Amino acid sequence: MRPDLDDGTLTPMADPISMLFFGYRHISDAVLLEPGDEGELLEPEPTGRPGSRAPHVVLPGSG
Repeated sequence: MRPDLDDGTLTPMADPISMLFFGYRHISDAVLLEPGDEGELLEPEPTGRPGSRAPHVVLPGSG
């Protein structure tokens, strides 16, 4: 975007290298954050919070 068109409403982009990390979260108006969630773009470990990948869970059962 041209700098003169920036009205301050866009979420700043994360460092492109940071997007390779597993703990990257997608934060936008389409993601409803939980109460108390500060909207961090990177998490040190997977949590399954809105905007992040769900952590790996082993499901019981056969087949």
